[in-house]
Parts: sequence; C-alpha cells; structure tokens
Amino acid sequence: MVRSFELGAARTTYVLPVATGTYSLLANATEEPLPPIQLDSRVIVSLGEAARADVLFPSSTSLSWLDGHLFIEGLPPTADRSMWVQAFDPNTQRPLSQRALVNSLGQSDPGRFQLQVPRSASNLVVQASPVNSAALVPRKSFPITLPPIGPVILDLGPFGSAVTVSGTLRTSSGDPLPGATVYLEEEVTGGGSFRTQTGVSSSTGSFSLTALLTAVGRSATLWAFPPPESACAILSAPVRVIGPGDLGAFFCKAKVQVHGLVHLPNSADAVGIQVTAQPISGTPGYPLPSNLVRGVTDSTGLYTLYLDPAVYRLDFVPGGTRPRTSRFVTILGELADSGFKPVEVESVSLSNGRRLTGTLYFAATAGTNSPVAALASIRFFRLSTDAIAPASVLLAETVSDQSGTYSVILPAR
Repeated sequence: MVRSFELGAARTTYVLPVATGTYSLLANATEEPLPPIQLDSRVIVSLGEAARADVLFPSSTSLSWLDGHLFIEGLPPTADRSMWVQAFDPNTQRPLSQRALVNSLGQSDPGRFQLQVPRSASNLVVQASPVNSAALVPRKSFPITLPPIGPVILDLGPFGSAVTVSGTLRTSSGDPLPGATVYLEEEVTGGGSFRTQTGVSSSTGSFSLTALLTAVGRSATLWAFPPPESACAILSAPVRVIGPGDLGAFFCKAKVQVHGLVHLPNSADAVGIQVTAQPISGTPGYPLPSNLVRGVTDSTGLYTLYLDPAVYRLDFVPGGTRPRTSRFVTILGELADSGFKPVEVESVSLSNGRRLTGTLYFAATAGTNSPVAALASIRFFRLSTDAIAPASVLLAETVSDQSGTYSVILPAR
C-alpha cells in the first residue's frame, strides 16, 4: 500500500506524523533556490517508535549557477506566454534544480533564467514548459553539458501558429459517440511537444480542438475517452495536423467483454454478488482507465463486465457473514475482427468468514487515558509477497462507532 505524507513548511527542525512503514524522503527549500534533496536511504518507521532523518541542504556557495536565455521563436516570452525552466538528471529524471521563471518581456533582461545545480552534475536536461497550461506553446527539453561553452541560448523553435481541427467519433456500429473527452498529443516543428486542451464530443459525435502543426515526418496521437456508461473502449489513433480542417471520422472499438462464475463455499451458484473492477495499472499501448466498473452475478452465478485493457483488481463482495474475495486479472485486449476477444476469468469460490470486533483508541499522552477513536475508517489487508502484483489486498473495511467500537467479517482461511 502506497501512502504519502506532507509537511507544509519547517525551520531548523521538523516533526512529520506518519503511519508505520518504509518511506523515501524528499525535501524542497522554499526560501532559497536550492536543489531538492532526496535521501539515498529509506526511512523505516516502526510501531510506537520515532525515526530520525536529518536533511542537509548544500550551501549556495557549493553550487553552480546555470545562467541562460530562453526564447520563443527568437523572441523573449511575453506575459501571456510566460515560461518555467527546471533542470533534471538525464538518466534518472530526478530534479537537479528548483523550477524557475524566465524573465518575460517588460522585465529586466527579458528571456533570462538562472538555475542553481550541483557542481557534481556534468550533464543535465533543462525542461521548458508554459506557466499557463492553456498557452499555445510547446514543451521542450534541452540537453546541456556543464560547464557550458559560451552563452546558454535556448529556443523553442519555429512551431508556428495554432490551427483549429475537427473530427467525429463513432461507435463500432457507426452511431455517434457523444460525451467523450478528446485531446491531441503531438511533436511539433522545432523539436518540442504539445498537448491540446481537452474537448468533449457533441450529441452528433463531433469535436473541435486548437492544435499546433505536427512536425514533418512525425505523427500526432488523438485520444478519446468515452463516458463511463459507454460500451466503447478508449481510442488512440495516429493523425497529422498539417493545417486547419477535418481529421475525419474515428470508430471506437467495443470494450473487452470479461465474464466468470462465482461459487459459494458449498459449490452452489453465488447469486447477487457485487463485483467491482478497480484499475491498477495500464498495459502496453493502453493508458490506465480512470473508472471503477461494477456488476452483479445473475441466477447462475455469472458476472459480465465490459473493460478497457488494463490490470484490474476484481473484488467480490457478498455481504452478510461472508468476507470479500479479490483477484488480480490482466486484460491485454487481444484484437478480433470487430473489436477485442472476450476474456473468461477463472471461477472464484467465496469463503466462510469470521467476525472480528474491537475498540479503537488514540495513543495516550502523558498523564491522560487513551481516548477512543470515534468514526475512524479501518481497513484490513492481506500482504502479498509477489513482486509483480500490488503489495496488499483489501480484505475488509468499516468505520468505528461513537464509542470507537468496530466489527468486520474476515476470511476464515
């Protein structure tokens, strides 16, 4: 289970309340442009114990300044197209500097930027990105060798003016696909990358986007994410933006039909069992879906779900005195003539349960009794030693009452 804890600000000393576990620690200076610090070793926090993790920032005198200028098609950034720059390690992508604003037109020395980086860095990548995500300006990465020979002059290149493109989304049967979220990702002239603002397809399936011209010899990718209730899968299609106009019609495949059987402990059909599919990670060529998909077993214990290709955790929640059961499945999305091949999941047998009850308390402070933890969320997990699967599986969850008492059903085995 992955969790993160954050402390807004601290001076000299810090105290960060966390749960037990093993953590990596990242610290970012807020009052000086010092590079972020990530401890090389993990911090282990044991139950009831405090862990010490000192953070030592380098002094400004031990760092190097990277001083340069960034231009947009030969001119300094204007206020409506202001830019960030930040240095990264080219191999690990760890930040080697804080993010810094480039001086805009009207400021002193327009186009200038300064970054403090470790003196040990011999190679880095400076990433330039617009402050306003809606600005019609690409992102671009610039490899730099330290110390630089001569002035550092960076330019986003001649990416040109924005154009309006349109298109139509349709289902595999040719019907309009309304309510889909649509955007373009592309490599543009000058070597940068650009992602359009998102649009939504209309009742007729039509959409319109404002894009930059695709670089010669490159292609853009049109992404369309149908609404959760749609039977259509996520669409990824190659296109090229060579000017304003219509990109054409795009047909979305139907989602993968996933089905399986659920049995009771006595091998009888499990009827009316709630089944949920939680996306865990994407599969090659497909992004991670964002929606939880739900279904219910029928009179024969059969469930049917329609899913995008991804790795899922299937949760079977019977209710009553039986605990939930979970399985991990990978839906690769094997292509068939008219879409994806159906996937049959190995049958699942529910287990008998046992009830666990108790009272939840907060840790006591000196001279006081432990107060009860009322209305606290409680979850029970089974740890997994599989290096590929997630490290924990949810077994049960509940909320304590006003007196701190809780009750859950856990598997008997």
